[in-house]
Amino acid sequence: MLKPLLHLWSLSVEIQFYIFWPLILLLTYQFKFNVFKVTMIVFCISLLLNLLFIEKDAIGAFYLSFNRFWEFQIGAMCALFIQQYSSFYERLSSKYSNYFILFSFTIFLLIAFMTPSFQTHSVLLVLLCTFASLSIILFSQNSLMAKKVLGNPVMVGIGIISYPLYLWHWPLLAFARLQEGGTPTALMRLAMLASSILLAWLTYRFVEKPIRFGASYRTHKNVALIFLMVLVAYLGYNCFDRKGIQFRHKRMLQEISSYTFDKVKEQRQHTCFLMGKEDGETHFAPECVHQDRPYKIALWGDSHGASMYPGFHWLEEANQNVSVSQFTIAGCGGLIPSDGQDDFCKKANQEALDKIRALKPNLVVLYKGWHNGYYDALQKTIATLTAANLNVLVIGPTPSWNEDLPRIVYRYWKKTGKVPEGFYDQELQAGKPKINHDLGELVKASGGIFYEPYWLLCDDQGCVVKVPGDENALVTLDEDHLTPAAAVYIVKDLNNSILHKLIIANIHH
Repeated sequence: MLKPLLHLWSLSVEIQFYIFWPLILLLTYQFKFNVFKVTMIVFCISLLLNLLFIEKDAIGAFYLSFNRFWEFQIGAMCALFIQQYSSFYERLSSKYSNYFILFSFTIFLLIAFMTPSFQTHSVLLVLLCTFASLSIILFSQNSLMAKKVLGNPVMVGIGIISYPLYLWHWPLLAFARLQEGGTPTALMRLAMLASSILLAWLTYRFVEKPIRFGASYRTHKNVALIFLMVLVAYLGYNCFDRKGIQFRHKRMLQEISSYTFDKVKEQRQHTCFLMGKEDGETHFAPECVHQDRPYKIALWGDSHGASMYPGFHWLEEANQNVSVSQFTIAGCGGLIPSDGQDDFCKKANQEALDKIRALKPNLVVLYKGWHNGYYDALQKTIATLTAANLNVLVIGPTPSWNEDLPRIVYRYWKKTGKVPEGFYDQELQAGKPKINHDLGELVKASGGIFYEPYWLLCDDQGCVVKVPGDENALVTLDEDHLTPAAAVYIVKDLNNSILHKLIIANIHH
């Protein structure tokens, strides 16, 4: 909801279909296969992939092109059906078109009044919606109902500007949400809708219509469009290469704090914090293992674990008896390999587990972005480490915000001229206290040690946005990843309350 260009994913899927489907058709005609059967096969494969992805990767099921091709294949089957069974189609349309149109309108009305969660997660609903659209395409021509409803001037006008309206509405709503720091007011949403309609009409009148229907300067228009395509491609790659233009975040942060740090260096990205196959990372670097001191700690976690590492680095510098090894993996680290993880995560977590077993640390510290879906895997992880005669300490959840904390604080600062003081509950994600409680009970029942930083930074009234004792540093650098200053603050408290006693007991023993 906060990404202004997120809606362009559908256009990307559409373009990819227009690239691959003609190639498949070319091969179909080349080898004299049955076109309708090939269409059906592609439809079934794509739909099956979509259903398989829903269980393991719901985001991929929604966004990846090959998981959505089945919807386009319905359109292809529609065209083939009209062509190959024209007489049957005409009889069906003349007798039952109004019933099909009534079915379509009913489905769309039901969708409009359903809860968002049901709309998002129901595969049956997607199928019904797709076939309802198909019914309108097939039977609206001979349906008096369709002509009355869809053929009136208002609906025709909306249809004419529908493409630019699609392009405009989402960025405006997303920027409104960013500006308001949450769901915009009804008046704001209405204003954005009106603006979308106006901009869509202007785009159709002065951009789309001249390009599509203007007979003059055809060569010039083609050259201009090619240039714009190349320019957009370059800008997209440039934005990707610069990690989403991170300097925007830094400039905004400077308005509310002069605290700066090198995230790559602090988290040891690409060496001890593996960030995915796309970065070419397959193994932890040798410097991730540190074992030349009496008390050895292994930090195992995901990106949140990597954000906690600066605190343990401080501990190493503060206590010459302690060495810390780091094994952090983006998105999935801190749990033993399982079928729910992809190949990269399985291999990376297995390597982390193997290195921890070989290191035989005095303490394994687990920290990640906890939620209740991790409970079973955490229990098995603690059992696995305990069976290897390793002590386990789990760091509980830390505060999470509805969006980047610097953005929240910056917006507050713009309105009030100051940074929130004390405990702040606006735009704070709910549910963390329960996760903290349930996680603590699970860890203790499994024989591990549980440390809860949540109540170090929060109380029943909310959570601090600035690190206590360091008024210049915010607690998180985004929604929930700790800044180095916050990590040091937490590990100092962890050391005072738990680690110091363990280290002294081990050395004296």
